[in-house]
Amino acid sequence: MKTCTTCNNAKPLSEYHKHKNGLRTQCKSCRNAYLKQWATANPDKRRAQKYRHRYGLTVEQYNSTLKEQNDRCAICQRLNYENSEQFFLVDHNHTTGEVLGLLCRNCNTAIGLLQDDHQIVGQAAYYLRTA
Repeated sequence: MKTCTTCNNAKPLSEYHKHKNGLRTQCKSCRNAYLKQWATANPDKRRAQKYRHRYGLTVEQYNSTLKEQNDRCAICQRLNYENSEQFFLVDHNHTTGEVLGLLCRNCNTAIGLLQDDHQIVGQAAYYLRTA
């Protein structure tokens, strides 16, 4: 048993996340509540953290890529969501992790549903041209 430093409840060790030096001092539910509150209070920091962790990308690199794309989706050329909390998604090679470009949610979903396979995408384009 271990006592959480936030809620002061004694809980089994399975109720604590592992940490590099053993177990965290907060139980899982208190830690999760803290992280959710922190992410809500710090959306820009959370976004930067996500880009760095998932894609090895800084916010500056994201913004530079967006500028290179003229603030548009790399596929459909839709303008970036202005005055919105929605951002273009980072498209990347799922094997190598290489960042390919920034896409609107619709285009990112579409190529994902087509399994990121250029042959299937080509067949879909051919189908649309001839239908």
